[in-house]
Amino acid sequence: GSPLAGARRPGNSILLAGCVGCGLLLALVSNRYAAIYQDASALWAFAVQANPSAWVAHNNLGLALASRGRFDEAMASYRTVLAIKADEADAHNNLGNLLLQIGRTREAAAEFAQVLQRKPNHAAAHNNLGVALLRLKRTSEAIAHLETALKLKPDYAEACNNLGNALVAGGQPAAAILHYKSAVRLAPAFAEAHFNLALTLKEVGELREARIYYENARRLNPAMPELKF
Repeated sequence: GSPLAGARRPGNSILLAGCVGCGLLLALVSNRYAAIYQDASALWAFAVQANPSAWVAHNNLGLALASRGRFDEAMASYRTVLAIKADEADAHNNLGNLLLQIGRTREAAAEFAQVLQRKPNHAAAHNNLGVALLRLKRTSEAIAHLETALKLKPDYAEACNNLGNALVAGGQPAAAILHYKSAVRLAPAFAEAHFNLALTLKEVGELREARIYYENARRLNPAMPELKF
């Protein structure tokens, strides 16, 4: 069954970083090159072919490839970024996210730690490292990083959800409930947070309230696992 049914899992609240200043590249588009730009991965592949030292293009190619499930190629793109610009924090973050997706959790944690060495106030990297540490069962460390993420970014719904998961794993369901409630307040359509809140409320015996959040979760995402009351 879904991993949500047995034990809570950290949500994929991983922040990716791409290019926001690509006007010059996009200005190259013409009818002649229309076929090249049929999708994002083709666009960025053309860009890196035209300028192999353009680390931003390699990073964005990695994002595009990862979104299509082409993980090995995406990883190669991120590693190319780091070969060109070893201190590029966003590439470490994106590589860490990819490693986390494919189950290489210890390597992912090392990449997020690299981000924080360069940018100690990087809220997403604290959140991402918290997710990785929780999967490694290093619960107290996970809680510390997730709390830091929320201090840096108080409206970070995904970090609220992940902190809830970590607190449940640490035997603090009452505190977890507060953070799940913050998550659904900040992001009312966050189905996983509704489900985690319902599951935790059910476990502490608050069945009436648990049903409300469970119904919300199933309405938002009918694929959520079934809870029996």
